[in-house]
Formats: sequence, C-alpha cells, structure tokens
Amino acid sequence: MNFSLIITVKDRKEHFLKTFSSLITQEQQYKYEIVFVDYASQDGFGELLQKQIELYQDLFSDSLTCIKRVHLKKDFKFNSAIAKNIGAHFSNNDVLSFSDVDVFIGMSYHRYWLDTLKLSDNSFVSSRIQETKEYSSKRLSPKINYGNIIVHRKHFFDIGGFNEENITWGAEDDDVIHRLKLNKLREINPISKYHAHQTSILHDDSLRIDPTYKTNVEYTKKKMKIIYDNKIAKNNNFLLFYQNNKSIIEMKKIYNAK
Repeated sequence: MNFSLIITVKDRKEHFLKTFSSLITQEQQYKYEIVFVDYASQDGFGELLQKQIELYQDLFSDSLTCIKRVHLKKDFKFNSAIAKNIGAHFSNNDVLSFSDVDVFIGMSYHRYWLDTLKLSDNSFVSSRIQETKEYSSKRLSPKINYGNIIVHRKHFFDIGGFNEENITWGAEDDDVIHRLKLNKLREINPISKYHAHQTSILHDDSLRIDPTYKTNVEYTKKKMKIIYDNKIAKNNNFLLFYQNNKSIIEMKKIYNAK
C-alpha cells in the first residue's frame, strides 16, 4: 500500500518550515513519495524547499522514495481543490494522502491509518474528530480538524476528485467527503484529537484566509447546504484547470532516494 503524500502551498514558508520535518520522517512498512504543489508562491518556495532537502537529507525516512515539486509558473488566486487535484494527477501510488502545509503529522500517522485502511478497500480516512463539540462558523459540520484525507486513488478518481468550483473556504473537504460517501464508501476518522496522530500548528489565520472572506454564519450554511443536498457522486470539473493550463505547470523530481 505505497502512498503519495500531497502538500499544497502558496506563500506559506513559515508553516512549511515548521512542518517539513514531520513529512520526511514518516516511518512504516510502506514506501512513499511527497508531492509539493507550489501554487505560484512568491516567497521563494522552490529555493527554500531545495535548501531544506540539502540540510536534512540524512534524516529522511528509509521509506521516502522521492520528492516532487509541481510548480504553477503563472500567478493565480489560490484554489485548494485545484491544487490537490493537480497533486493527485502527478502522483504515482495507489493511495493518496492529502495533508495541509500547516499540519504536523506524527511519525506513526501513516503507519496507523494505512493499517486501518488496509482492513477495508471500501473505506477512506478523514481527520474529522468524532468527539469534538467545537463549532466553526465556516462549516456546516461542527466537526473540526479537517484538511487531512487518505483515500485509495481509484476511489478518488472515480468521484472526480475535489470540486474545482470551490464554493467557500474549507468546502473542498466537506464536498469530497460527502461524495465519497455517496459512492458507498465508509468514513474512518479519529475518536479524539489525541487519536488523530496529527495536529495543526498555531498561526494567525490572516496568513491563509482572504480578508474579504465572508464569515457570516447563515451565508456559509447556505453555501454548504448546496454540498449536502447534492446526490451525484461524480464531479465533472475534475482536472479541468490542469487541462486548460498544462503549458504553465511544471513537475520536477528534486529528490531521489539512493
């Protein structure tokens, strides 16, 4: 059950520097690659990534086979769904693991959740916490700690990946989880934050959320209701952005295990 760990980034070097060590020290029996989707970062991410690889290569997990950088060479407003879909396109393994750049994943994260996933081919893993009573005005569901999803590549492609018509901040996670369930897949998620084997690092949300983003609860619920009223699993705009912009998307393998 080899997997591709997909990380999307745009001008988030502060977060990347805090979480990079967790990405390259995953320890388990499965081989994995890391696919960084650099969404036209303006903060020198490519050079920074290369420097981190040179600095910490001796610490890399024996399970890590390669690191890829997928670079959008023209600046676009960041769209998480598009970025994740592009990462999936350039992945080479049967399981896709999506994690946000501001998430620190424990060394046992993939060992634990892949072993759990291995028990059922008709399941996927999400990081929605079951026991939480915390509420976010930005989501319809009260469950928190989204962002991370582990799914069989076949199931992900069967439903057409993330919806590239991103309705609102965070909606790509709600949408893909809902459509995976419409496709008769079972969601596996942690019982508590201690069971998750990962945590989001603390930071100012102004680093990632457009200041014009509407935070009105009723507005957001109305937008999210569109997702949960949907009865069709297949998303028809999958990789549409990639198909229309191939000429400005470059993939380079910047690390290969010896």
